[in-house]
Amino acid sequence: MGNRKAGNALALLERLYFQPIFNVDNAAEITQVSYSNANKLIKELCEIELLKEITGNKRNRFFV
Repeated sequence: MGNRKAGNALALLERLYFQPIFNVDNAAEITQVSYSNANKLIKELCEIELLKEITGNKRNRFFV
């Protein structure tokens, strides 16, 4: 994970204290990146079990 991506991941994880449930749109806004990049970041954080998808849907997903 590069420095920029690590910084975005940190910003997203810090926001969990104030907003524990969010979607990809929220993540894109928090990290100020595109929807696609926010989605990739969330996928990586889910793979290392720092985030969890809670809806079971392929669309309109929420994460904690």
